[in-house]
Amino acid sequence: MLWPEDRKHQKPADECSVSQDELFVRKLVDATLLSGQLFTHLSHESDDREGEFIYIAPFQEQEPEIYGAAIQAAVNSSSGVSARLDYLLWDGAAFQPPSRLFPAPTFKRDLAACLLNHYLVFGGLTYEMLFSIYDPAMDRVVLFLKEADSDEQ
Repeated sequence: MLWPEDRKHQKPADECSVSQDELFVRKLVDATLLSGQLFTHLSHESDDREGEFIYIAPFQEQEPEIYGAAIQAAVNSSSGVSARLDYLLWDGAAFQPPSRLFPAPTFKRDLAACLLNHYLVFGGLTYEMLFSIYDPAMDRVVLFLKEADSDEQ
């Protein structure tokens, strides 16, 4: 279940039954897209009587650091056509799709393994992972990356 920050006074933002692999992915990402609105993950817990919970709050463009507004803009302009994993690269001003193909995991476990990394190396270039979003409607994760050797912010 995805809960707003103060769960005592509100209903779940999203309640569903998912596989253990999907739950693992949901817990690893930084945010979730629900009905077109982006929510940041605050924490998650496991309760032996009530189940699994992920606590959320509406995404604030001022976070994370200087990339927040660009992340929100990328989410707003999303085409809706995707693979299980989409990559967006920071170009110094906005997040853009990469000009070449990046690896596409075929299983949720492969996707989860990717989310555990802080850096990814593709074709000899190192990318820093800045932010990640899960979109349950599309069953996809969007990774926001920056070339690690780049000084562009």
